[in-house]
Amino acid sequence: MLNDMWILVSGLLILIGLLTSEGLLLIVGSLVVLIWLATKIWDRFAFRRVSHARSLNRRRAFIGDTLEYSVSLRNDKVLPLIWVDIHDSFPEGLGLPGANLRSNTIEGTRQHTITTSLLPFQQVTWKYDLICSTRGYHRIGPVRVRSGDIFGFGMGEALFSGTEHVLVYPRVVDLDQLNLPSEYPLGEGRGKRPLFRDTTRFTGQREYQSTDPMKHIDWKATARSSRLQTKIFEPVVSLNVLVALNATTSEQPWETSNRRLFERGVTVAA
Repeated sequence: MLNDMWILVSGLLILIGLLTSEGLLLIVGSLVVLIWLATKIWDRFAFRRVSHARSLNRRRAFIGDTLEYSVSLRNDKVLPLIWVDIHDSFPEGLGLPGANLRSNTIEGTRQHTITTSLLPFQQVTWKYDLICSTRGYHRIGPVRVRSGDIFGFGMGEALFSGTEHVLVYPRVVDLDQLNLPSEYPLGEGRGKRPLFRDTTRFTGQREYQSTDPMKHIDWKATARSSRLQTKIFEPVVSLNVLVALNATTSEQPWETSNRRLFERGVTVAA
């Protein structure tokens, strides 16, 4: 920015020009005053009524999906922005073909950079294809917008704290494609907790076993066969199943983790 001492220098030039009738000094002093006023006005009003927005056609996707992503910048005032730099924080797990992505000091993020200019009451929109390449919760933003005056003496910056997010689910594949070993298809041991039965869904009877509850004995069938018979019911349909994933990818705790093996485990569990 021009130093405020310039206004004193310009005033001195104008005064000398008036006393000596030097038109050149009057012109130079007046130009300095105009430039000083222009930079002051720009510093005060540059980012007023300037808005930034992002748009996603959906916020939930699977690995490999492509989303419609757009960025908009609007200048809703008379004062133009001669040049504008947009620096938007963008996650590494998402792809943006055709965009200018630069490395960032924050791990796991990049800078999506756009350079443009805005006339009075103009809105500019950029459209991209966003590729979901890594599972997880991905946040886009916040964004920093930089601009300067036409003379190059002043520069300002504004921060827009609004963010967008994308939740990418793991890849879903058929079990036949996983090539899982079939040595223990039902697990390594028999579960001690029996399945819950729906007593309203009778399917038949069988001989009584010592673990069967007495209330399930079919006394009519027992009388006909002269041996204790137990009613058989279908399992409850709405059983809750919990799939737990062991995130350990190495045999020893001091060994580094295998990210590829971990992601494969997440895919299998999903």
